[in-house]
Amino acid sequence: MTTSTSTNATPANETHHVYRLDGEAILRAPLSHIGESLGPDSFLAEHRVVQPDGSVDEVFAYSGNAFRGQLRDCGARYLCERLGIVLPLPAFHLLFSGGSLYGDSNTNVERIRTLRRTIPLLSLFGAAIQTQMMAGKLRSGIWWPIAREAATVLPPRLHEEAKGRSWRTWTMEASYSRMDDARNDRLRPHLIDPALTAPAALAAALATAKATTDAADAARGAEQAGLFGDAPAPDARQRGRAPKGGKATNGTATSADGSTEPKALKGNDKPQQMRYTVESMAPGSRFWHRIDALDVTEVEMGALVSALSTFAASPHIGGMSRMGYGLVDLHYTYSKDGQEQGSFLTVGDTLTLSAEAKRCEDAYNAHLQDLYDTYLDTNAAPITALLGGQ
Repeated sequence: MTTSTSTNATPANETHHVYRLDGEAILRAPLSHIGESLGPDSFLAEHRVVQPDGSVDEVFAYSGNAFRGQLRDCGARYLCERLGIVLPLPAFHLLFSGGSLYGDSNTNVERIRTLRRTIPLLSLFGAAIQTQMMAGKLRSGIWWPIAREAATVLPPRLHEEAKGRSWRTWTMEASYSRMDDARNDRLRPHLIDPALTAPAALAAALATAKATTDAADAARGAEQAGLFGDAPAPDARQRGRAPKGGKATNGTATSADGSTEPKALKGNDKPQQMRYTVESMAPGSRFWHRIDALDVTEVEMGALVSALSTFAASPHIGGMSRMGYGLVDLHYTYSKDGQEQGSFLTVGDTLTLSAEAKRCEDAYNAHLQDLYDTYLDTNAAPITALLGGQ
């Protein structure tokens, strides 16, 4: 059984390894990953890839940095939930976002070493701590489609599979509408009509605010007239712009149907209804990516397994996950110190860990239990102070 790593000193027999994870992914829902937008429409991100004949083609790819950010958040959630802690803002930013550089130059090598031993997640993903950078050990590669346009960046074992496919045949477009529910007669009973139901106190407050604004506009207009000569009246210059579909009057807006409302009450006349189009990769599209964990301990590798395990609870990548986009199945094989080892971890309807992944996860959980027993059982201050830069 693996023993936990001490939080106070690095064991003399602690070993470090280089892991490489080769991941293959298949989409179970469309994937949106925006590169350009034109009005309300968004289009896929593309990268330039040199082809075998020396030409250049545009290829969609999903950002390895975006996935790394997801894994960092998942790992930080796992740590907080496992330890049962909530964090002050500086410690929260350090764990979830990597912190930031600030303050006077002050190198504290021992503090960096202590953080690496105590919080393996930070050792794995890296962090900026006051004026010091703690380099991470994780490299999260770009997700390339297993298609012929990406052949030069795919591993040789995938070339045969890729050559008969073009990623462009895997794209799709879908259009959606957002309705203006305030125009839905079935829902309007739930909407206050301020022109009819505003209390007298509110009406008086609005009148006072309008009078104050009018006075300020008049004073500003007089000042500008003195500086620049004759100037339009404030209401004509600033307040008299006609809302779309109607004409302006002083302090009121006339709609296309002839009704008027105080402008201070109308206020929310921006159109809410819209139609937009999203370009995405179709379900069934296949991708390959690579993760390298360099010079990591078993406990640090367990921190990565904890992040992937948390991700597996809702395995969505890219945008529009609220609509079910980005659902993905993942399978990782791995090598350890340059030796191919076989399956490492699978994310699908269920999470499957290899013996190696489970051993690393158990070592990490034991470390967190040791951390809890040492620091947090009665007082969380030492850990939160360490994370907060004290």
